[in-house]
Amino acid sequence: MALTQCIIFNLERSAPGQALSVKAGKPYSECVGPVASLFDQLKRAFQRSAQKQFGRFDDEASPPLPGWTKDYLEQKSSFESLAASVVKQLSTALDSNDEAFAAQIMVAEEVLLEQKRLYLLWTEFTEALNVNADGEVETCRYLDGNRLPYAMKLHIDEWQLGESTKYLSILAGRGNKAISEAFKMAVGFTLGVDLEKQTKEFLRVVERYTEELPDDKRDLQKEQILDYCVAKDSIGEEVVIADLSELLSPEQPKAFSNYVEQSSQDEQDSLHLHRSSLKRYVRFSGRDKYMSISFSSRLFGDNVVFDANSGELTLKKVPKSLRNQIRRHRDAEE
Repeated sequence: MALTQCIIFNLERSAPGQALSVKAGKPYSECVGPVASLFDQLKRAFQRSAQKQFGRFDDEASPPLPGWTKDYLEQKSSFESLAASVVKQLSTALDSNDEAFAAQIMVAEEVLLEQKRLYLLWTEFTEALNVNADGEVETCRYLDGNRLPYAMKLHIDEWQLGESTKYLSILAGRGNKAISEAFKMAVGFTLGVDLEKQTKEFLRVVERYTEELPDDKRDLQKEQILDYCVAKDSIGEEVVIADLSELLSPEQPKAFSNYVEQSSQDEQDSLHLHRSSLKRYVRFSGRDKYMSISFSSRLFGDNVVFDANSGELTLKKVPKSLRNQIRRHRDAEE
């Protein structure tokens, strides 16, 4: 099973200062066809976003969403009631912002491998041009599943276990600041994981681990680790330490995972990575008005040497295409 139930609500404030209109669509009990396709697109956009934050419900703020979800799970209320309550909470939070906007809010339940997840997905219409049957150009609207400014995912089973600080993930980092804050407030989100700090700590462990390897394995295993991390991040999945460890050494499948466990302050079987920190570790890059340069971190200290005293960067092995361009330019000047 995947998408089991969903309802789409229309939220609109047609002009600044006007009252917010909320209209509930027809509940989907059979989630197939276009609605399932839309959910898959929005879910994929959420998973791949680098702006996601991971955390939990803010107990100090006493958000109502945990109680509503608990009532639904205990069959004290319906999914329609849960969805309506969530959207009403969101619309109340949005009353503090008097700007005009229009959004389609999908409240969805997913069951995957017997694990339940609750989604709140905010999408908006995009205008486009169309040619009708009479050959006339006209405007039309469509939902772009790749545009997802705000979203929430509650991993219900992790939340119920009460042991995780990252069962709630949210996307509200870009776009309208007032709407972002209203979205977080309606959900009751508080940060549980500092992704940047967590990623830097993990990469330090990777650096120490590879430094202790024999020379003939060091570069290869470091490359394997980074390739695995980049691939997982690109599809929004966690780095699973045990899987990575087995990939690195099928003969000693626990070598890397044991090293991570002994070296890390926080014991974690898996972790999400901060995309910007990972990119900076994998590649060095910089630009100014007259120059742009980028190179793999594995070249640093070998083919690329930096002198901290003079500030000079020396390239020992220039790419063939660049070398040919320079030669052609030199020949043209002579």
